[in-house]
Amino acid sequence: MACTSALYLAVAAQPGLSQGNGEPTPIDGAMWLSDADPPYAGRVFFEGVKVLEKSELLERMAVSPRPWSVWGEPTRVKRGELQDDARRIENMYKRAGYYDARATRIVVTPREHGFVDISFHVEEGRPTTVTRVADIVYPEATTAELEAVERANPLAEGDLFSEQNYLSAAGAIERALRNNGYYGATVTPNAFVIPERYDAHVTYTVFDGPRVRFGAVTVTGLNGVSRDVVLRELKWREGSWYSERLVENTIEDLYGLNLFRVVRIQPRYPDGATSPMPIEVSVSEGPSQSFRTGVGYSTDEYVRAQARYDHYNFLGDGRRLLANVRASFLIQTAEVTFLQPYIFDSANSFSLTAEYWRERVIDAYSFERYRLTPRLNRRIGRRINVYGGYSLEYSRAFDVTGGIPLEGRESVDPGLLSGPIAGAEYVSVDSLLAPTRGNLTRVQGQLAGTIFGGAFSFYRWQAETHQYFSPIRRWVYLVGLTVGAAEAVGASRVPLYDKFYSGGDESVRGYRRDRLGPAIGGLTLFEATNELRYRFSGQQWVAAFVDMGMVGLAPYSWEPNQVRWGVGPGYRASTIVGLLRVDLGIPLQPRVDEPKFRIHLSIGQAF
Repeated sequence: MACTSALYLAVAAQPGLSQGNGEPTPIDGAMWLSDADPPYAGRVFFEGVKVLEKSELLERMAVSPRPWSVWGEPTRVKRGELQDDARRIENMYKRAGYYDARATRIVVTPREHGFVDISFHVEEGRPTTVTRVADIVYPEATTAELEAVERANPLAEGDLFSEQNYLSAAGAIERALRNNGYYGATVTPNAFVIPERYDAHVTYTVFDGPRVRFGAVTVTGLNGVSRDVVLRELKWREGSWYSERLVENTIEDLYGLNLFRVVRIQPRYPDGATSPMPIEVSVSEGPSQSFRTGVGYSTDEYVRAQARYDHYNFLGDGRRLLANVRASFLIQTAEVTFLQPYIFDSANSFSLTAEYWRERVIDAYSFERYRLTPRLNRRIGRRINVYGGYSLEYSRAFDVTGGIPLEGRESVDPGLLSGPIAGAEYVSVDSLLAPTRGNLTRVQGQLAGTIFGGAFSFYRWQAETHQYFSPIRRWVYLVGLTVGAAEAVGASRVPLYDKFYSGGDESVRGYRRDRLGPAIGGLTLFEATNELRYRFSGQQWVAAFVDMGMVGLAPYSWEPNQVRWGVGPGYRASTIVGLLRVDLGIPLQPRVDEPKFRIHLSIGQAF
């Protein structure tokens, strides 16, 4: 990092790169800046700024706009601080690869009540690019090793030469080496920048050290947890080439057991260049049990509450017991899950869940379900989980209202459902609570039949995917799709409580929960959403969305005249009690008994 700082200071000191060869940026309206009684900052503008985000500039400047809340304290505007902010703007541009960017002028405009507006005028200039493909200086490298390292280097001819690109390329090369046996590899970046030609020549000097293998593992710090629980989470075998990525994955999985407060994996250099490297895994155990409660609110479920108990080492060997109770105006559930890890290998686990579920389908009926589900789960890689199992459940409907026609009431008969289930999940989002990048996809199928001892014969499947993009900083675009179908087998029927429903704050906004389709539900489900979000301050977002959905009465039926659309704006904010979400949903085809708009409010994690 010292080498990088020296590089940028040397470039910035060359003539022509700062205003007037180092002279302060002129201020129009400087007479309004009294040293004895400095005015308050009102609005702050940037003219000519296109490459950098204005919000990013403000985060690193002394001056800040007048706060929008009555509790915020406005900042004083001082001449010297404005000059410093002009230099900060230029330095941020230099780090971004714009070495001749200049803050040419500052304009101060008086406002009422002792406030002034400030405008920074900027000339961005041309970016500096890598005009020579980045060289790798690799002492005593073989041809194969050199080619592998060059492939790991993301910086190429024609790329923007910025501080982030320059350093991240060095990090990528270093990681590639450390994932291929070179535990002690280091990469030193150097660059020769010619500002007047807007180009840069980059060199990365690689010191790889000896290539080593994983050696014997020792585990320290254990108390109530057995050593086997730690060893089975290791992602490498003794004698394989050292990989920093496998070490990091092991640490992540050990933390995922919720048994340890601290996990450290410390390799020890071997005696010789080719000796296996001993590995020390040191842990500090945490409490093996936890109890958590939470409350929330939504306009669909009203007040909701949850209580959860976890035992992370139930009966030893890392077995887990989970008990969870949830309650809201519409849904009440209780479930107990037993998890047995490590079935044949660390990627497999077995779970057994006993569950009670009671739900009110608005203006139609209520139902309750008792279910027992044994499952075999397998993790594939870091992002995919698949499972297969069996579902045995008894369900019944009650409080059936006049909204259910007579021909649909036979589907509410109580009965036993029995049959296999299977599903998969793919998770690559950067956060499960407030994702900005990545994908979340879930697929589940169920087969129920009289041949398994049940009262109904049908199959049902549902798939949903949500993709998050962040092409520009502070902007997030979400596209989501949910589809599903159910169909009776032979002369049987699909129970009312296993059909599809849509509408509400988690599907098509602007419509009431479960009111998008018919009251008796449907056998085809289609929902899609598009949402654009902008983070305007801290953890606050504004959004605009377009939702659409359809529930078809027949399986695999597409009925364009039944498609309903909902649009509107939204607001998101992170609070101490969870995510606050407010959406103003406007139905484009409102039902005659529905309002012209609906406010969807949710605070706290959805259950």
